[in-house]
Amino acid sequence: MIGGRLNLLSAAISFWFLFASQVHGGNQIDLDRYRNSLRNISVYPVCAQDSDCVDERACFQYMCYPWKQSSGFRWCSKDSDCKSLTDREEGNGKDGRCFRHKDRENIGFGICLKKVETQKCWTHSNCPSHLKCTNGFCGDPRYFKALQNRPCAGDEQCEQLLTGEMCCFDTATADQWKSGQDAWKKKCCDNPSGSPVIRPPEDMEEWEIKKLDRGISYLAPYFLDFIVCEGLSYQMMLKLSSCKPYTTTTSTTDRTNQVSHTASANSVVMHLGVLLAVIGYTWCAIMRCY
Repeated sequence: MIGGRLNLLSAAISFWFLFASQVHGGNQIDLDRYRNSLRNISVYPVCAQDSDCVDERACFQYMCYPWKQSSGFRWCSKDSDCKSLTDREEGNGKDGRCFRHKDRENIGFGICLKKVETQKCWTHSNCPSHLKCTNGFCGDPRYFKALQNRPCAGDEQCEQLLTGEMCCFDTATADQWKSGQDAWKKKCCDNPSGSPVIRPPEDMEEWEIKKLDRGISYLAPYFLDFIVCEGLSYQMMLKLSSCKPYTTTTSTTDRTNQVSHTASANSVVMHLGVLLAVIGYTWCAIMRCY
């Protein structure tokens, strides 16, 4: 009996170590893949369109590619040029696909990519779990993160790139709000309050709170201090003097009392109406109105 339990325990421990080694190995493979990847943001900066690129580069999917120079990517004109892509060519040993830039008149070649990375997408769910829908293609999540960190001009841009629902005030750059609208750096975000504000962390240092407080005060002449304050958590609003006016509005208790009084008044009116209807019906019955 004891021997059987020991065998069961030994099997469980062995299974655990096997599972842990596989998880660690899988993570190591992911790290190696990104470490050795040709898709290097410092070499090929992120882009959403050709105008985002400089130095005779064009936006290939989501990276600014120097199409007039040779690189580690294999050049191609058709899919058959992309057979057996090696790791050094950003492949996996299998056949890839030829990605061609839309300006084929001036850019006469494409680059070979893994088939999955040429897959078009409209949501992240269209892509494998290790990829993100990046500028319309299932791509490198590091590039998607870089797109999220880019300044935005409007909500439509954020929705199109799947980087957020709104173009938001970035509270991390609150000290720049003093310089006027041209210096306001906005980024895409999602905010549960519905306000276009990137919420700061709750554990901010005192100097960070003061910087944010000053930044909000700079927005007051534009009547935008309310917008930013409404986008913060209530606990954060209490820490900011610029938001204090928006925390002293009608309290929850007051609103509850108002609703209660309104409901009571409506009840009285309804009962009075019923009473008058009964009286009228009785009077008509006496006077033989019908």
